[in-house]
Amino acid sequence: MVKFEWEIKPMFRIDDLDYRPVGDAMWRAGETLASALRSALTGAVFPGMTGPVHMKADDIDIHLEAPGLFKFEVTVTGPDLSKVESGTPPRDLKPALMNGPRSRPMKDGSGRYNIVPFFHDREKMPPSVQAAADLLTFSRVIGHYTDAEGKVRNRYQWGSQLGDMSRVAPPGRSWTGYQRKTSRYSGMVRMEGAGFMTFRTVSPKSAPNSWIIPGKPANPVSQSVWNAFAPQLEESIREAWGVVLGL
Repeated sequence: MVKFEWEIKPMFRIDDLDYRPVGDAMWRAGETLASALRSALTGAVFPGMTGPVHMKADDIDIHLEAPGLFKFEVTVTGPDLSKVESGTPPRDLKPALMNGPRSRPMKDGSGRYNIVPFFHDREKMPPSVQAAADLLTFSRVIGHYTDAEGKVRNRYQWGSQLGDMSRVAPPGRSWTGYQRKTSRYSGMVRMEGAGFMTFRTVSPKSAPNSWIIPGKPANPVSQSVWNAFAPQLEESIREAWGVVLGL
């Protein structure tokens, strides 16, 4: 949760003045900031931001309230905005995947491994891969079974799959310097109801730098939104004070 607060403190108050225009202007300012903040979290980039943030609109709850005539609060719950704003360090997925709830014991007893699914967008495939993928016959889940550890797993009926696609989509090198051993599309299948997928194994034998995802730089979303709208909001408050004081 992140809370954004704005409060003005008049140096004096005259009891017989109607301060509601200021309160109304403060509320409209809060609405403006709440709307802009929602836009900034769903793709809009304001000056000062390091790049777009793509959160799902349904996951974002932005609540506006005015605990006083001269104050409003905008609270963001759902997404962890603090991680966006402060950034995150690189993270090695290998330990969590090898010991996650879907992991399995190695046959030689040397540890655990996991089979990780990857989904592929047809429209982002090279044309030659698209053409081959369109010819794949469907694979499907046909049942379930319980393994020796009591975990329920899928039973598959496999259709066709792509072979080595390195010639048309060469294996790349990750940001850590790890040279991938196969094309991202090698072994791809077409799962009924799920689309195009590949499966990769992570185990104690995987290279140390093969499952590290990059960190994300700090992105000052809240401050950037405020900087973009502060001048006009402050001007609207000044105009409201003019109404109250008859200026």
